[in-house]
Amino acid sequence: MNFVYLSPHFPPNYHRFCVGLREEGVNVLGLADAPYESLRPELRVALSEYYRVDDMNSYDALVRALGHFTHRHGKLDGIVALEVNLRPPGGLTTDMFNYANDIDIYREWARVVAHNRFTAPWSRPYHVGYIGRKRGKRYVHGPWEIDAAFGGLIVHHEEIDSIFRAAIGDQGYLVRSKDLDEVRAAARYIQETA
Repeated sequence: MNFVYLSPHFPPNYHRFCVGLREEGVNVLGLADAPYESLRPELRVALSEYYRVDDMNSYDALVRALGHFTHRHGKLDGIVALEVNLRPPGGLTTDMFNYANDIDIYREWARVVAHNRFTAPWSRPYHVGYIGRKRGKRYVHGPWEIDAAFGGLIVHHEEIDSIFRAAIGDQGYLVRSKDLDEVRAAARYIQETA
């Protein structure tokens, strides 16, 4: 199966969809405006080929790229475009699904695309919360204090891509627990301002 993935590097955590496709035996063809060298290593490994265009909004450039892929790989079985919003919600929401259910939704999506099946059992044993922090605020607790107080509940922490920062903060924490009150306590602690 040949699958064209538009802008596979954006949002940054969505490279995992391409990794899942590759693991399911799909020939993943990436198409974007970012330099190949700027793609994270695990994405470069997942892509069978990458075609760079100067402008993702240019219809002619996209048609040329798709023509190139068709010429080199034959029939194209799928094209995923972020811009049409045929995707999960943004930010770290997909990762929250994973942590709440102890599944790999990226891999399951790839299984649906490649084989029309979803195999992971899900029961949502955990509550997961996203907690954002902004650089312009003075917080009571620093990163080391947060880790000491709630390190066992923090399943993910990362710098947020600049395009999302105004909405969800410069730093994002994912906190999970079977007890919703623990998630709420972590959120209050992490976001407490001076």
